[in-house]
Amino acid sequence: MAGKSHFSYVIWPVLLLLGLIFNLSSARTLTITRGSDLQAVIDYAMDNDTILIGPKVFETSPKMFIDSLCGNCPEHRTPVEASFGFLVYGKSLHLIGENRKETKLVTNAGYGILFIDSPQSSIANLTVTGGMRDRDPNATDAAIVVRNSRVCIRDIIIADNSHRIDTVAVGIGGIFGREGADMYIFNCEIVGNGWDGIALYRGASAVITDCLIKDGRGVGIGVTWDASCMAYRNTITLLERNRRFWDIMGDCA
Repeated sequence: MAGKSHFSYVIWPVLLLLGLIFNLSSARTLTITRGSDLQAVIDYAMDNDTILIGPKVFETSPKMFIDSLCGNCPEHRTPVEASFGFLVYGKSLHLIGENRKETKLVTNAGYGILFIDSPQSSIANLTVTGGMRDRDPNATDAAIVVRNSRVCIRDIIIADNSHRIDTVAVGIGGIFGREGADMYIFNCEIVGNGWDGIALYRGASAVITDCLIKDGRGVGIGVTWDASCMAYRNTITLLERNRRFWDIMGDCA
């Protein structure tokens, strides 16, 4: 029995290391420069793949869904009617634009790019725009929404997600972290959107650095419920709610 136990202690780390090496070596790089069905490529991609997105406009149609949890309701398990544009679900992917300004994702949805159950993803070097406000006032609409995922968001322009409807007071934010979100947000420009620049809800956490947040209708960085963040070297200016709120609202070091 002692020999068997020693064998187990030795073999399991070796198997884990081999599995990690195999997983990394099997990751692919996919390139999309023609056509416009980025979601089909996202669905086709395997865990840990990288998708290089060409310098063109990729526009999608909104997909309606029921969000089973409400980010900011007193009763957390309140169903919310919402829409998403692009969805990364149940796998890690790396979405990289070839040109920060010319690679544009036009989402036409409330949750522009939605990450759910994505253990180690990233999105970089592109523009996210063209969001459309959902009619349910409880929908946490934003250009990028992260839930139960770890996502690195860097060198992104989030601009002109400014659509509003008369029956809902809030608009579309920049980057929103929902339940279980762990985000690293670097060198992003969040400009001209219709809600908070960055908002964190219920257990979300973020490191936010070297970002520009301006010309929005909400606060610069909002930290609600038991969320937390570290923020430094960010520029936050010309927000519509500056007279009534701090640029950074909540528990943010």
